[in-house]
Amino acid sequence: MAVNVKDLINKVPANERSAFSAKVAKVSANIGVQPKDLMAIMDLESAGTFDPAIQNSLGYTGLIQFGKAAAKELGTTTDALKKMTRVQQMDYVEKYYKMWMKTLGIKKLNDFVDMYLIVFYPTGVKEKDPNKPFSTDKVEAANKSLRDSKGNITKNSIRAVYERKYQGLFDKAIQLASENKVATGASILFFIGIVILLIYLLKKSGGKVSVA
Repeated sequence: MAVNVKDLINKVPANERSAFSAKVAKVSANIGVQPKDLMAIMDLESAGTFDPAIQNSLGYTGLIQFGKAAAKELGTTTDALKKMTRVQQMDYVEKYYKMWMKTLGIKKLNDFVDMYLIVFYPTGVKEKDPNKPFSTDKVEAANKSLRDSKGNITKNSIRAVYERKYQGLFDKAIQLASENKVATGASILFFIGIVILLIYLLKKSGGKVSVA
């Protein structure tokens, strides 16, 4: 079932929602990506929980499923990450992205697929063939929803998940917001038109307008 931005934010406990949203926005700005895309990635990686302590069978931990090696490179451990709050762990999400962008020589992540690959299979960002299967231990343990009809995980299969589960409703939300804005504008114009008509009638009748 597809979700929208509000659905994602509401998965975070109410008492942390505001601080976490602000932190996601700040980290997104610092690494040059859209907050909605980063939220979608954390939703996928944490199995929809946004739980900083969640851990899979291979020991990958937290909001973007940090591995032990990655945690060590970031100057921490998966055990330490598990004890952090969502907001605290976001600092390591930022450090992780910056580390890999520097390693790969990337100044800007082009889209959700690049963002997700930094988390899932960093060297795959530079793969030119969108249909070439990725193969690692993490791939084997990955969410089945990422696989294509042949059972492979590729750039195109990742893009398909995003478009099916997230982008469609993000676009729909934007469209609805735009339609509401147009509707509001039309209502205002209608109201202004009524006021102008009343002023005209008042002047024409010498200040007396009958509505009977």
